[in-house]
Amino acid sequence: QIRGWQSFFVHAVGKGGPDDAASPQEFDGPTQQAFRTAGVDLDRLKGNGRAYWGEGGEIIKTRDRIIHGVAKACGHTPTEEQLGAAKYATLGYLVRLMFDFHRGQNVGAVVLKGKFDTEGRPLLLVRTQCMADAAEHGSFYRTALELGVVKHVCNLYA
Repeated sequence: QIRGWQSFFVHAVGKGGPDDAASPQEFDGPTQQAFRTAGVDLDRLKGNGRAYWGEGGEIIKTRDRIIHGVAKACGHTPTEEQLGAAKYATLGYLVRLMFDFHRGQNVGAVVLKGKFDTEGRPLLLVRTQCMADAAEHGSFYRTALELGVVKHVCNLYA
């Protein structure tokens, strides 16, 4: 199983980090539109809209392989309640590993309807996977702070 996890991170996810960041054109359409609406220069930001979780995503597939592999190795058939708890816990660990090691510059943004800054620009809600590399030159998070795109931060995985 360990080799499978390593393979997942190396092959399916890639190296990640600011040096491996996608071009601005790889932000998903709604995120590009949100940044443009708020007057953000997309040429200054590196990131992408790839998501590895969600139904059918690589993290979900890996989570399920881990859970079923451990249950089989232990000779145990989990109840629905145990299976649900295992799915939740395993997904959390995999997402955290991805944040810490992949550093994939994954970003999404939406315009907050009816909310504006003091200069009249629309406010954005920006979701990122980029906390682990905040201090690295060229990271989305650092550049967004320098450009003033991000004013307040809430780290849900600290």
